[in-house]
Amino acid sequence: MMAEEHSACIDALERLGSRRLANLLADLAVCDPITMAAVDLALAEGQGTEQLVATVTEQVGAISRLEGFLSRYEASVLQRKLDLLRDAIRGPLAEADVEAAVEKMWSLLRLAESVFENAADGDDWISGLFETAVADLAGLYGRTPILDLPRLVERTRAAVDADAYGITKPSAEGSVRGDWTRPRC
Repeated sequence: MMAEEHSACIDALERLGSRRLANLLADLAVCDPITMAAVDLALAEGQGTEQLVATVTEQVGAISRLEGFLSRYEASVLQRKLDLLRDAIRGPLAEADVEAAVEKMWSLLRLAESVFENAADGDDWISGLFETAVADLAGLYGRTPILDLPRLVERTRAAVDADAYGITKPSAEGSVRGDWTRPRC
């Protein structure tokens, strides 16, 4: 969709009014798990940091309980849900509470092994998603007011050692050696 068409579409949707759009979105969310996850995260963000943390925790927990190999469609839904979670963690949650965002990003990264075991990665989307999450985690640590370096090194080494799929190795090994730069206040 070209920028002009996108703008015209947004203008037309605005004319529908918030009540009509809310009804359409609610109807869509009932049938579409990606929309439901996005709506849940948006509503939680509007209710404050505690609710956003609880919703992220709930969605990460649901993904951690997945069993069995996922169909191509299920894997694509999972990919989008993981992207939504990563965006919520590094975006609104990090803006509200960077330390909570660090913890939730670690929770997201702990899903890697389970996701790899349950979904085909023919397009390398899983590895790319988790590699990006490792980079996001490093960025979040760079924003923390007080860095507990020994704890970071311990957690990073444990993640690298437990990583059977090599997701944390390219980015995290540099952090263990102390190779990342951190803004100085």
